[in-house]
Amino acid sequence: MNLASSSRPPDPGLLTCFRTGGAHRTALRQQNFLLGFLAGFMAMLAGAGLWAGLSLAAGRQLAVAGLAIGLGVGGAVRFFGRGVEWLFSLVGAGLALLGCLLGVMFTSGLFLAGQQGNIPGMLDPGLRPATLGPLDVLCCLAAAALAWRLSRRRTLVSTNRT
Repeated sequence: MNLASSSRPPDPGLLTCFRTGGAHRTALRQQNFLLGFLAGFMAMLAGAGLWAGLSLAAGRQLAVAGLAIGLGVGGAVRFFGRGVEWLFSLVGAGLALLGCLLGVMFTSGLFLAGQQGNIPGMLDPGLRPATLGPLDVLCCLAAAALAWRLSRRRTLVSTNRT
């Protein structure tokens, strides 16, 4: 059927279906899983270090920094991976959870090193190692959910097929 020679205007639902089908195929070709994973891994390490540094500066565990890890990992996987499949969401959420756990471990290590006098200027015996409390678990799960949502691009799929 030649759409240009038709006397009536083409059905917009049919054109939308053709356009989004092509856009989805193009998005599938543009995916780069390895680059998305590596960018998410680097964002995870940077976020865990940032969490430990902020917690050290504040003198207590800052669980809200886990949300920044989820935001950073999800954004990095989405931007560099350009994925549209669910695997990108799974990688983003997994890396965000791992980043939160690493942040807690780095914070505990810094607090213990400060108690032993290995970090100059941090000799306060009142500081205790960070533990994973209920608020930490909640923020880590929220970070994973945020990374799940942000890690992949959404393509529009038309349901109007006439």
